[in-house]
Amino acid sequence: MRQICLAVALLVSVFSHTARCQEYDIFLLLGQSNMAGRGEMLEEDKGVIADNVFLLDEDGQVRPATNPLNQFSTIKKNRSSQKISPGYGFARKISQKTGRKILLVVNARGGSPLNEWLKGAGTGYFEEAVRRARQAMKQGGQVKAILWHHGESDCRDTTYLRTLSGMVSDLRKEIGGTGIPFIAGEHGNWRSPSKGFNKRLAGIDKYIPNSAYVSAHDCSMDNDPKNPLFSREGQITLGERYAAKVYRMCYLDPDFRKLTARNHPRLFLNDADFKALRKKNRPGTIVSQLNDTIIAIAAAEMRSGKVLKYKLDPSGRRILPISRNALKRISSCAYAYRMTGDRRYLEFAEQNMNTVCAFKDWNESHFLDVGEMAMAVAIGYDWLFGQLSEETKANARAALVEKAFEKSEIQKYNRFYRAHNNWNQVCNAGLAAAALATYESNPEIAAKLILNAVETNEEPLGIMYGPDGNYVEGYSYWDYGTLYQSMLLTALETALGTDFGLSETEGFLKTGEFMMFMEGITQSFNYYDSWGKKSPAIAMWYFADRLNRPELLYNEIQHLRSGHYDRTFSGARLLAPMMGYAARIDLEDMPAPSDKMWYGHGVNPVMMIRTKWDGSDSDVYVGIKGGSASNSHSHMDAGSFVFESQGVRWSCDLGNQKYAPLENAMKKLKKSLWDRSQDSGRWDVLRYNNFHHSTITLNDKKHDVKGFAGFKEIIESDKEMGVVIDMTEIFGDDVRNVTRTVKLVEERDLVVTDLLTAPQDRGVNYTWRMMSNGKPEVRKDMIVLRAEGKTMLLKADGTLKFRYTTWSAEPKAYYDNPNEGKYIVGIEADIPEGETARFTVTLSPGQSSVTSEPFGTLSSGEEVTLWRLTNAGGASMELTDYGSRIVKICMSDRDGVIDDVVVGYGRLEQFEKGDRFFGPVIGRFGNRIDHASFEIDGVRYDVVANETLAGEPVQCHGGPMGFDRFVWKGEPLVEKGRVGVRFHRLSPDGEQGFPGNMDAYVTYWLSDDNVVKIEYDAVTDRPTVVNLSNHTHYCPDLLLPVDGSPFDFREPHRIDYRIDMPNEHLRIMKGMSACWAVRDWDGTLRKAADLYDEVSGRGLETIHFPDSPNQDRFPSTVLRPGERYHSETEYRFYTK
Repeated sequence: MRQICLAVALLVSVFSHTARCQEYDIFLLLGQSNMAGRGEMLEEDKGVIADNVFLLDEDGQVRPATNPLNQFSTIKKNRSSQKISPGYGFARKISQKTGRKILLVVNARGGSPLNEWLKGAGTGYFEEAVRRARQAMKQGGQVKAILWHHGESDCRDTTYLRTLSGMVSDLRKEIGGTGIPFIAGEHGNWRSPSKGFNKRLAGIDKYIPNSAYVSAHDCSMDNDPKNPLFSREGQITLGERYAAKVYRMCYLDPDFRKLTARNHPRLFLNDADFKALRKKNRPGTIVSQLNDTIIAIAAAEMRSGKVLKYKLDPSGRRILPISRNALKRISSCAYAYRMTGDRRYLEFAEQNMNTVCAFKDWNESHFLDVGEMAMAVAIGYDWLFGQLSEETKANARAALVEKAFEKSEIQKYNRFYRAHNNWNQVCNAGLAAAALATYESNPEIAAKLILNAVETNEEPLGIMYGPDGNYVEGYSYWDYGTLYQSMLLTALETALGTDFGLSETEGFLKTGEFMMFMEGITQSFNYYDSWGKKSPAIAMWYFADRLNRPELLYNEIQHLRSGHYDRTFSGARLLAPMMGYAARIDLEDMPAPSDKMWYGHGVNPVMMIRTKWDGSDSDVYVGIKGGSASNSHSHMDAGSFVFESQGVRWSCDLGNQKYAPLENAMKKLKKSLWDRSQDSGRWDVLRYNNFHHSTITLNDKKHDVKGFAGFKEIIESDKEMGVVIDMTEIFGDDVRNVTRTVKLVEERDLVVTDLLTAPQDRGVNYTWRMMSNGKPEVRKDMIVLRAEGKTMLLKADGTLKFRYTTWSAEPKAYYDNPNEGKYIVGIEADIPEGETARFTVTLSPGQSSVTSEPFGTLSSGEEVTLWRLTNAGGASMELTDYGSRIVKICMSDRDGVIDDVVVGYGRLEQFEKGDRFFGPVIGRFGNRIDHASFEIDGVRYDVVANETLAGEPVQCHGGPMGFDRFVWKGEPLVEKGRVGVRFHRLSPDGEQGFPGNMDAYVTYWLSDDNVVKIEYDAVTDRPTVVNLSNHTHYCPDLLLPVDGSPFDFREPHRIDYRIDMPNEHLRIMKGMSACWAVRDWDGTLRKAADLYDEVSGRGLETIHFPDSPNQDRFPSTVLRPGERYHSETEYRFYTK
């Protein structure tokens, strides 16, 4: 036993000696219960945190750091309550970013108000913090920063910061560093007083020098709403934010010495970059296309003749369009001058710089305007520094200081520093670029602005893109925010040689792939306030260069080749600064993306699927989102999806509409468009609420703004791709739980399954809605959607009874945009109290098919079959083997409604007993054979007559037992783009008097482009005559009764007897004739053809001349052995 103790003692001695030989970066972690740690500790959290992270124990010795970090606190309540704290996320992050030895001194106590932490308070909290900090410093090293999370007990105290200032001052003095950074953390979303506390905490630097705060925005809380504690995930996230702040304050030491008057240009491109661009600017290359585009933009701006004038937009809030125009003019002309040397571009850029610098202000109340204007002046100042007049440079410096730098110091204008959206990116980028461009003139102000930008950008960066790269605000704002983010990073990198690690923020470098997937086949995935039109996203050039992944530019190259890179696209104003990336990327061999699915979690989870990346009809795109309506620019669209197939967006998002009219409308209603509370007027805007998105609505209520829909499970297999979304929070207490599963099956069918459980005490009205571009036809068993000649079938299944239905997409209020060509379709059901229901909706592209079913039995006992051909567009054709007959042809009209366009019967017995010639094949000889006889090779054949003409017997259409009276044998045919049925019958020798055994074939085709084609074929073993045709009557509308009309010929009279009667049919047809006649060879008139008229429904019937077998001068109708009879007729159906 003594030997074991001795070994342990020696081991501790060796370890302690080794530890004391190290230099540590010491961090003092103080505060209340959150800093002590109350997050659930998992098994994975129990090991050593990192090889370079250590913890001071209660004896003042250094140990490898393990959770709980407050275990050695000398003021803790009890060890069992110590769990995961912010120190865990902090230690992992800061050790990884710095590679330094980190020593944590954690002394926190739950429920301890600030007055107990003051020096001499009698509790000993202050004194213990000092004692333990000194113990740590004896191990080697200095206190690098103090991390403080406190105030839950004092959140109503408006003097808190003043009192805290005194405590911090005393603490710094005691541990030997009056400038030790002090960083405090916000409270979580706990109770309303915490909001006031957080707001006051944002001004901590006014009370405590060298201090800062970290945001708790979106840090998840413990489930107990009465509890101020963060969850495990929230604690870790908060700790990572402490690390980011510490890194900025303690480890960044930028070298500003290179920012001199001799070192211009230095923003985005330098002299070497411009030289490289000129070398790479060869005709026919992508660089050449981009270069020509920028110079064309510059030339067009010069030709416009317009002078920039200070003018607020229609809302009275912004001069942003002016700022953007200035940026486009100055940046493109500065670039054009650097590339061409043409002084006209220099003069125009300088003129516009002086114009905007003379403005009375840059509208600091809407600081985006300032950010973009500052960027414009910065680029002109830097790129043209050696050519601008001294007066212009002085004007630029003065304007930047007065209209941008000084305004950013005023708290009511600098909210962008605390924003977690594009405002942070745009404003910081503009200010930092201007500070970098003019540093040598105002080094102190410039350095502060640069470091402010760096310090205030990382936390929002992590929130907006973390953890996976999906940008919170969607497609359009990604383009805006990320463009300026890349500008900020590039400005820092090119001017100072570092972006201070901002680009390494979790999720940011993944966002390029996110954006690549955000472009669908015909539109973007335009959730939130985004536009559906696809447009260039020039920030993609940054990611392609930074990651050496040219394929990320796949969409951009398509835009470039399609002419979308022109002076009108939004990114044109910053295309010139992005040219540095183009100079470094191999652009001439651009591979198509190979991945088919992308997804990201975070505050606004999204998934996108793209199957082929070729834009073909078989290319499928799906976008799915969760999230919350509480995010910036949000809509009530959690659980919504978009779906593209066959080149049509069947499920769509209405996206954005212009702000100014909505802002003015809301102002009249004494509401705000930007208020995202539950009762805000924002949610009355049609495009913003859930009733007009492809999602679930319960009890006809709006979604809960505070609710969050997260991804519960990712589905990824060879056959299925999709996601399961937990939507329970979105509906408050209207439901016990809701999950929505959206998946693409076999890269073809979209399947959406909702699983819901109603509350125990009441039922739920459930509606499944989908906003669509397809015009709906509601049928008993499905909804058929049609658009652009394509068809999508919406079929539902459920454990409870449901109804297919549609809703109007028309504007509800005067301020709503019109939604022409948009339809809302879906199902509706009632779920009884306490019951669980499942509803599955499948969207399947219409596809060609051939089916058959019994049609009945003839009086002879023969069984008859009905064949149905359906094309991909939903058009169909019904045929029966009785008479090889057309029963129906159903085509779409100009409104997308499909209906039968032929005249016929609905039942077999009607075809047998009624008019013989509704839709059959006529033969063996269609048309008339006079005298019921003919000769072939001198042999006379008498055929069976069925009519008389001028007292003489005539056979018409094959006689009394023509081909229309027999059952043919059918076989299905399927080919690419069309389906068909081939009918065959053997007409025996002597049938109806015709010679020879003749095999007759009639093939009907229905193609996907709505062409009905009939092919007639026949072979014989003896010479015979043949003339096959189809006798279908076409009529687009219902047949009208003849009673009282000019067409009542039940009593014989002259054809023009009632020609003057008012009648719509007569008016359309301009007479009574339904056929065309020509003078025949013998001088008599005969019928030549029925011509189709698109209004009246008349059709063209192709057929050989009457009595052709007996007329030598007519084309021969004789078929001989060894020959093959073949004839084709096509009917093309279209709308105008």
